[in-house]
Amino acid sequence: MKKTVKYLFLFSSLTGFLISSPIRNGVTDYFKVRPISEKALSILQENESVISKYAAKYDIPKEVLAASIGSEINRRIYINKATDFLQDIFFKFICSESLLNQSLNSEISSRYLNVAKQDIGLGNIRFETAWELFNKYPEEFLHIQSKKDMVDYLLSNRGNIHVASLVIKEAQLLFADYCTELDHLNKNAVLYSYYKEGKAYFNRYKEYSHLKRPPIPHIEGIEILEKINETLYLAN
Repeated sequence: MKKTVKYLFLFSSLTGFLISSPIRNGVTDYFKVRPISEKALSILQENESVISKYAAKYDIPKEVLAASIGSEINRRIYINKATDFLQDIFFKFICSESLLNQSLNSEISSRYLNVAKQDIGLGNIRFETAWELFNKYPEEFLHIQSKKDMVDYLLSNRGNIHVASLVIKEAQLLFADYCTELDHLNKNAVLYSYYKEGKAYFNRYKEYSHLKRPPIPHIEGIEILEKINETLYLAN
């Protein structure tokens, strides 16, 4: 009986985990507050010292870091409050080192069927992205000894902001030669757009522009950066 209850719990948790992404992306766009809610701004203010610390450490615009994380906090306002909570619970209590190993080595490309492609924590960092950064910058994660350690780190606000800052550092390096014609706001919006889409954003830009014109940022990024600068005064 106990085993049955255990397996039912694991199954229901995994099911909730897997459907959370499609629900989040399909429904929350209708409900979310644009460009950013007061609640999200409040959470950013609570974490401002950590945001400032890592922005300075990696020499990235802290308004981009705040806007990127803030947009993900904003997505938790309605239905995401439940789905993101279940997702984090899955990683914290159910997901094992073995499952993470299998997922990272899996050929399954669908993010809905591959645990490593799911998001974790405050800034919704994809686990496989965090692990790639760990392997690229091991000196930045001396306290991380296992994949479960990385999960725990991503579940903390400090850890999530730390990894998010490295994502933006990667974007800054990647787009450095292609944004020279853009003004400050649009350059930052390009970094924001990379945070939201990852490598797919750069690959699409490369495919359509052949690197012969500046990238086009998301309009959402421009809106949220303007709001961040206006309300939190995080602009450099």
